[in-house]
Amino acid sequence: MAKKRRFQDLGFGTALREDQDRLILPNGQFNIYRDNAFFERFQSYQWLVELSWSSFFLVLTTFYLLINTVFALLYLAVGIEQLSTGNPELSHFWQAFFFSVQTLTTVGYGSVSPEGFWANCIAAAGAFVGLLSFALATGLLFARFSKPNLKLRYSKNILIAPYQDGKALMFRIANARQKVLAEAQISLVASWLEENELGQLGRKFSPLSLEREQLRIMPLNWTLVHPLNEDSPIQNLGKSSCSRQKLELIVIFQAHDDSHGIQLRSYHSYSSEEMVWNAQFVPMFQAGRNGQTLLQLSKISDFEYVKL
Repeated sequence: MAKKRRFQDLGFGTALREDQDRLILPNGQFNIYRDNAFFERFQSYQWLVELSWSSFFLVLTTFYLLINTVFALLYLAVGIEQLSTGNPELSHFWQAFFFSVQTLTTVGYGSVSPEGFWANCIAAAGAFVGLLSFALATGLLFARFSKPNLKLRYSKNILIAPYQDGKALMFRIANARQKVLAEAQISLVASWLEENELGQLGRKFSPLSLEREQLRIMPLNWTLVHPLNEDSPIQNLGKSSCSRQKLELIVIFQAHDDSHGIQLRSYHSYSSEEMVWNAQFVPMFQAGRNGQTLLQLSKISDFEYVKL
């Protein structure tokens, strides 16, 4: 008799209300909000490292303009006469602003210089802030470039497709980067609302067996298959019951990144609204040039309807 696989609790608990939404968002983030203080839960370093590149450079640019504006206003507050006049065609604000830029960046063209005591104090503070700012920006850039990043694409939908003499749940994933992913492992967990013996509504979890749960290497896309047979805990769930019981299929992926020598993880989930019945995926790779295989990532979610 085969030994039953032990289920590892996902940590969400079962006492979840019916009006609660999905547990894991499509972007892989947990759908959990913590009501502690903002500054307690907010981590600026992690936020800056995980921002998109466009948002990161927008933050840097905003900070650069803002800090120079602050110092320009300080120069105006102590009196513009404490700065030697540079370009008379510029207004006092812009003279102070560009002098702050030259000070923070340690460029120092020499066209404008501080002459009064307070102007020299502000210039000294500006140089100090500039050194710290560029050191922090350099560290953040290095952290962002060196941070391992798993770019895993998931199909938009999970399909109920023909499989052998019956049907199966199917979704597929693909590595969007050239880096090699080895020892890839994946697990699929179903979660749905169900009444217990006391008539209390709670959330139930159950692991779903997959046709293949491991790959030694992952050069192409990977189609995951869960047969809907007598061993499946969701075999008898139909369209209406999946929606009524808020079925959610949670995906946990991990693989070894050869280039960085570490384990990478990715989380995803499918709700009942993202299930497509009586459909199958279309092929997403074909023969390419020079004997290569062309993997068409744009087709990862493409499917066609079939009769079951």
